[in-house]
Amino acid sequence: MEAATGEGSSVIECDVLVAGSGAAGLSAAIVAAKAGLSVVVAEKASVFGGTTALSGGGVWIPASRAMRADGFDDSIADAAAYLKAVLGAQYDDSKVEAYLAHANEAVDYLSEHAGLELISAGLPDYEMHLPGAGHSRCLLSPDFDGRKLGPLLGKLRPALREMGGPLGFQIGFADMEPLLNLHRSFAAFRKSVRIVARQVADLLVHGRATRLANGNALAARLLLAAADSGVSLWSDAPVKSLRTADNRVIGAIVERSGQTMEVRTSKAVIMATGGFGADAAMRREHIPLAATSYSLAPRENRGDGIRLALGAGGRLAEGNAANAIWTPMSAMPAGDGSPRPFPHLAGDRLKPGSIIVDADGRRFTDEANHYQAVGNDINRVGAERMFLVGDAQFLRRYGMGLARPAPWPHGALLRKGYLKRAGTVAELAGQLGIDPARLERTVATFNEHARQGHDPEFGRGAHAYSHFMGDPGRDNPSLAPLEHAPFYAIELRPGDLCTLLGVVTDARAAVLDAAGQPIAGLYAVGLDMNSPWRGAYPGGGAALGPAIVFGYLAARDIVRAGQAAA
Repeated sequence: MEAATGEGSSVIECDVLVAGSGAAGLSAAIVAAKAGLSVVVAEKASVFGGTTALSGGGVWIPASRAMRADGFDDSIADAAAYLKAVLGAQYDDSKVEAYLAHANEAVDYLSEHAGLELISAGLPDYEMHLPGAGHSRCLLSPDFDGRKLGPLLGKLRPALREMGGPLGFQIGFADMEPLLNLHRSFAAFRKSVRIVARQVADLLVHGRATRLANGNALAARLLLAAADSGVSLWSDAPVKSLRTADNRVIGAIVERSGQTMEVRTSKAVIMATGGFGADAAMRREHIPLAATSYSLAPRENRGDGIRLALGAGGRLAEGNAANAIWTPMSAMPAGDGSPRPFPHLAGDRLKPGSIIVDADGRRFTDEANHYQAVGNDINRVGAERMFLVGDAQFLRRYGMGLARPAPWPHGALLRKGYLKRAGTVAELAGQLGIDPARLERTVATFNEHARQGHDPEFGRGAHAYSHFMGDPGRDNPSLAPLEHAPFYAIELRPGDLCTLLGVVTDARAAVLDAAGQPIAGLYAVGLDMNSPWRGAYPGGGAALGPAIVFGYLAARDIVRAGQAAA
């Protein structure tokens, strides 16, 4: 990489510029750098990791080594049949087939050359009733010791505090069972104490948690690998515009720490800026119920990569089944009054002894279904406000959002109004602004069926996903009546984890123009690329899987093009 000075601004020359530092951008940067190319990652935020660092860290990879090692059988043919059933008319042959053909190649490469670790956890696909569905395609990121990052630990985007434990410590998937059962068994209590003790020690010594979990662990591994591969990592460096010549993208203008810089690329620019989840104008245009919804997207994710690609001749996709990954969310005001969203992905709403009702006190969905399905139902009925309602036993065993299970206290949440409590269902309805008689009827009808072990209205507890995510200690893991006073509720709003709508690309992640031809020197990956699933959602990790795989494919295509030209 060479530096020069021209016309009052710095000029940097490199082979590849990557805009964004989530899993997609870092994967592409690592692969390009390992092939001998000079790579700059320009991250708009002051920290690295993007949306990945806030995520659950699941990666949807069919027929993987990790699956086989854990005793699960799978085949690419079964995965293809499943995707065709899930996507239906949204099935994009070239993109899906490229994904299936190269997913394990990408993971194996990054495992060998970048220290990527993914483990099987037996999670079912989200539509297990469809042909080709299987278990354990969603691979999880094991914990990572953040001390390995050295000074870069302070440059890693922190995990979502609301999804962790007290004092900001991170909770991995494997931690959920002991923490939820710490009051039921001594073994669970002992393990929980060890988890908390490690975090307290970290805070005293390092000022933050160093036991990284979920997507924070995944982002940390990729960030360390990028640094070790010689990638130049720039924070506070938004890409402001693209430079083109002779119908080719040849670089970009980057504002690094307030200084304007020209980055000239000999090979390509890769857009990986994380979609538009924090952009109010794009949300109003493309996200249902945008005026009242919450988003977990980092505030820097304002559609920069998409807009720049469109300005270079790209086009925005149309006709997606959904433009984001949905989940209901609750929120507590932060110190500045802004909402601190909590995504109800798993845990409370899938456990027995709760229901979700709309502002009129009616159920409208299978509460124990996967988050994308529940979100689709929220959008379908236009539910701008909802309530998660549970009884005392439910709260004690499973918690409700930020209200943790016993023995955590709830007084502060009650005083702030996040958690509502009442001696009867009718009294609770009054606090929520719901007609008491209607909520009583809803609960009574649900309870009558729940005691019989079924839900004829919405089929709660009738599918494999709810059984896996529910309470395995019960006959029906996700279904039980609400009958133990007092009763509790928290308000929910529509929410999204990230956007899925992006620019149209080919099977190599090259951005396509209005005529369907690749724009030379320009690629889009991650949330800037339109999802290969086009808004359908086959299983956990169906956003991070394509991020890693198409980041890998983009870099490999750039490397091959350079080799061919040489």
